Amino acid sequence: MSKVTVVVPIYNGERFLAKTIESVLNQTFSDWTLYIVNDGSSDSSEEIAYNYRFDKRVKYFSQPNRGVANTRNVALFESTDEYLALLDQDDIWYKDKLSIQVDVLNSDTSLGFVHGEVDCIGPDDEKITCNGKMWVGKYKGWCLNDLLTVNGVAPLTVLARRKAMLACGGFSQQRAPADDWDMWLRLARVHPVGYTSIPIGAYRVHESNESRKILKMRLAEIAVLTAFLIDFSGDTFPADRAVIDRKLSWLLGDAARLSAVQGGAADASRLRFQALKTRLTSRACYCDAVASLVPGVYRRQALWYLSRLFGIT
Repeated sequence: MSKVTVVVPIYNGERFLAKTIESVLNQTFSDWTLYIVNDGSSDSSEEIAYNYRFDKRVKYFSQPNRGVANTRNVALFESTDEYLALLDQDDIWYKDKLSIQVDVLNSDTSLGFVHGEVDCIGPDDEKITCNGKMWVGKYKGWCLNDLLTVNGVAPLTVLARRKAMLACGGFSQQRAPADDWDMWLRLARVHPVGYTSIPIGAYRVHESNESRKILKMRLAEIAVLTAFLIDFSGDTFPADRAVIDRKLSWLLGDAARLSAVQGGAADASRLRFQALKTRLTSRACYCDAVASLVPGVYRRQALWYLSRLFGIT
């Protein structure tokens, strides 16, 4: 049994796959097993992965297309290792990534996962700005509210306790492509989070990035928050509910805007109605609306007083 399971899901990833795999092989920390899971690719991904069959630390799986969450679950459920690390087929790790993060989790057994900073690179490995492409929050400790506000965790930087992920039920394909955010929320609800401030890998920006399909992502994020409310409404703090209401209202409004732009008038109308319903039933959104009428310099103070008046913090 190794210490770390690394999972690389593949779906038509021939273009960058070899560089991704090599970045795992080049780790200074060597006690790992790499699960390469082919999710129904129709390109040469299988042939590329097959080139690494002689390394006993590499395991190859193939399945009909079932989606990224189910692909990640192959490694999560098959492995017996202590930690699980995620790496997408086009991203890369720096050589000390695992070494740094294993030390973090070994030194604090209360942490559910550790994440860190990233660089951004283009198709030819050139460094580019991450502005508007990838943002990482300096989330650490008990940071559920921060994660509810925005998903500031880059999956390629995560090293998590496998048993903690299993206790959260694994990744949900119904919530893809926001299945990673769903997992971070569920982990952060019961565990503090670790954070490393130096870049430990590179997120590759190119024309096929799943995260650039914005409307699909918004709808998945709505599903994540809706499920979170249903599953944990009995034990969330009032402040958490206010954060969720604000975020859900914004997501619904933005999804309505995107649907309208793409010609989905019926969907846009339905999403606008849901956004309005959320605002009308949320004390937090009422506070936001009233505070917006106050001059900017006093707005934060007004929101603070209103929130306490309505008992939402």
